Amino acid sequence: MNIFEGMTREERLNTPVAEMGRVNIRAYIKRRLQEEGISHYALADALGTARQNINAALNEKIPMPLERMEKILWILDGDNTPFRG
Repeated sequence: MNIFEGMTREERLNTPVAEMGRVNIRAYIKRRLQEEGISHYALADALGTARQNINAALNEKIPMPLERMEKILWILDGDNTPFRG
C-alpha cells in the first residue's frame, strides 16, 4: 500500500517524514506527473534541464540528487509552482 494513497495535496505536504516510512520517491514522482498531466518535457523545462536527464533519473539510470527530488516534489505539490496559478 502506498502511504500517500487517498491523501489530499495538503495532507501530503503536512505528513511528517517520520510517518512516511520507506517511500519510493521515483515511483511517487512518476505517479504524480501522470495524475497532474505534466509531461517530462514540461518538468524538465521547469527544472532547467534536459528531458533525457529527467527520464534517466526517474528510471534509475543515473542518480537523482536529493535537491533535485525536493525541487520536483515542490513543483508537484507545493503552493508556488509553475503549474499552479
